[in-house]
Amino acid sequence: RKLPDPQRELPVTSKVLLNKEVSSISWDHLTDKNPGRVVTECTDGSLYVSEHVIITTSLGVLKERVHSMFHPALPHLKITAIKGLGIGVVDKIFLKFPHRWWPKEGLSLNFLWTEKDTHSFNSGSASKQNVMKQHYAPRKSILAERVRLGKRFQREGESIAEYAMEIKHIAASCNYGAFLGETLHDRLYGGGKSWLQDVYSFHSIDSSSTVLLGWVIGRSALIMERLPETEVLDGCMELLQRFCGKTYNIPKAEQVTRSNWGTNPHFLGCYSYRSVDSDVLGVSASQLAIPVVNSQGKEVLLFAGEATSDHHYSTVHGAIETGFREADRLVSLYSRPLYLSSTLAQAAPPTLSTA
Repeated sequence: RKLPDPQRELPVTSKVLLNKEVSSISWDHLTDKNPGRVVTECTDGSLYVSEHVIITTSLGVLKERVHSMFHPALPHLKITAIKGLGIGVVDKIFLKFPHRWWPKEGLSLNFLWTEKDTHSFNSGSASKQNVMKQHYAPRKSILAERVRLGKRFQREGESIAEYAMEIKHIAASCNYGAFLGETLHDRLYGGGKSWLQDVYSFHSIDSSSTVLLGWVIGRSALIMERLPETEVLDGCMELLQRFCGKTYNIPKAEQVTRSNWGTNPHFLGCYSYRSVDSDVLGVSASQLAIPVVNSQGKEVLLFAGEATSDHHYSTVHGAIETGFREADRLVSLYSRPLYLSSTLAQAAPPTLSTA
C-alpha cells in the first residue's frame, strides 16, 4: 500500500529506470539545441536532457569519477569538498551454522588482541612469498604532532599500540605499529589472514536464528572483499576457534554472506566521515551540498546523500533528509514568479534527472 494516501500517488514508478549507469553529465556550454540544460549520458549510449540533475551517488564514486564524469569540470570549491571529506569501509559478515552453539540469551563477542598475540599470529601466517608490506609517509604538516609523539615512544623503547590512518580516501584502522622516522605505517599482511585482526566483533542477531553477524573495517575490509568466500569462512572459523574454542563446541559454518561496499564500483565505500584533510582544507558537508550554477546563473547540479548532511552524515535518515532538502530547493526555485515565467517561456517543459 502506498502511503500516506494511495489515491494521490504520483506516477513516478514508470519513470524510474533501472540498470542505467551514468557515464557523463554535461552541465554547461551546451549547443543551441539544449541551452541551459543538462545532458546525462549512460553507458548504454542513451541520453537524457533535463533542467536539473540531483546527484545522489556516494562520496566514494564522486572521488573516483570527479574528473571524468562532469563536463565541464566542477568548480574548484566542489572538487575540494569531495577531496577533503572522507569515506570509510565497514563490512558485515554473516555466518550460518547448522545449529546454535551459543547461549540462548545470545552472544556478543568483541576481540581484543595483545601485541604478543598480534606478532605470533602474523609470524605464523607470513611467508617471504606471501607478504604485502606497506609504507606510508603523509605530509609532516598534517601529522607533525603524531610523528613527535611516536619518536618520544621510540626513545623510551615503547611502541604505539593502536592508531588510525587514511589510505587514499579509504579509512583504515590498524591494530599495531610504530612511527619509524617518516614512515607512518609498516604492517605485514601475511598468509591472507591478518585482515582477521580487524574483525572486531561477532554477535547473534535473533533469539531463534543460527546466524552470527561479524563486523570488519578499513583496509582489512577491502582485503576481505577480494577473498574467495571459502577463505572468508575459514578465516572467521579460525578466529572464533582462537577466542572461543576452549569454551564452546563450535561447528563449522554452513554458509557465509558478506557485503562489499568498498569494492562495489557503484559505492566505493560505506559512509562518510570527517578526516584530517577536512580540517586542513577547511571543507564541510554544506560545501558539498551547494548547487552548481551554470554560466546562465541557473542551479543545474544539485547534490544529496548522507555525505552532504551537516548533522546526520553516515546515516540513512541523513541521506533521506538531504533528498527532501533538494526537492524543497527545486520547489522553492519554481515557486518564484520571475523564474517560473522565464521557464514557461522556453520551448520545452522542465524535466528532472537523478544520478
